[in-house]
Amino acid sequence: MDTSTAVTRRARRRKSTSVRIASLHVALMRAYFALLGRASPRAAERQAALLFCLPRRLEHRDVPLVPAHAREQLVSSGSRRLATWTWGEGPRVLFAHGWEGTARDMVPIANALVARGRSVTVFDMPAHGRSTGRTTTLIEMADALAAVARATGAPDAVVGHSLGAAAAVLALRDGLPASSTALLAPVTEPWLFLQRMAEMLAFSDARYRGLVAALERRAGVAIHDIDGAAAARTLDARALILHDPADRQVPFSQGETLANAWRGATLSPVPGLGHRRMLYDADAVRRVIWHLVG
Repeated sequence: MDTSTAVTRRARRRKSTSVRIASLHVALMRAYFALLGRASPRAAERQAALLFCLPRRLEHRDVPLVPAHAREQLVSSGSRRLATWTWGEGPRVLFAHGWEGTARDMVPIANALVARGRSVTVFDMPAHGRSTGRTTTLIEMADALAAVARATGAPDAVVGHSLGAAAAVLALRDGLPASSTALLAPVTEPWLFLQRMAEMLAFSDARYRGLVAALERRAGVAIHDIDGAAAARTLDARALILHDPADRQVPFSQGETLANAWRGATLSPVPGLGHRRMLYDADAVRRVIWHLVG
């Protein structure tokens, strides 16, 4: 057996093991929520809403660290303390990472912009990375963007990934003063992911409605009012949207919906990059730089 064949077989075994573990985890979660739902439906709904707002603190190693010379600053957003890093000189660009990401995810694009004469700020969202908090919501993520902008300087441009892109759209709607934005694999309709969770837990229609109500109480807003397309219709910022048509985490239709609602937005498919590789793929980074800098 040659080396490449052995490596391929090991990779397949690891993937198969991961799939089995994930399937077992889902089965156990369904069993737990089925038992809890019979004993206390409201408690099951509250716990599912909590789970929906509970990110894992992951550290993605496919991107470089924040440069050692970056200026670190703690910024308050409500009761949270947000870890921020700023480096470079020139017009300002603010970055928003996605769910279960960190500031580090945005470093490849940030470094490329610094090389083109920009000042950049990356930060850890609430309950992510080195920022405080255990749970967070999309509304709190949008508020965090606004808080970092107030503390570090109004941005000329905003770059967001996944749920961070959704937070950027809401922050722009609410007055974040940026004239251009680049959104990578953006979430436009966050309630679709709540539906996905309810399906995973095998919730009935009644349990799903209770889950929605519990989440709305946590977020302080009706979930269908958090609509990226509706927000986009009010915006004039120049927008570039990158999305892989085969993205398995955030469907391409989310990017299409946002682009169709946004006057003058450009939807640029990036086949083969999945959900994360566009953060550091050379061609994707060039597209972002060209859009923001020219």
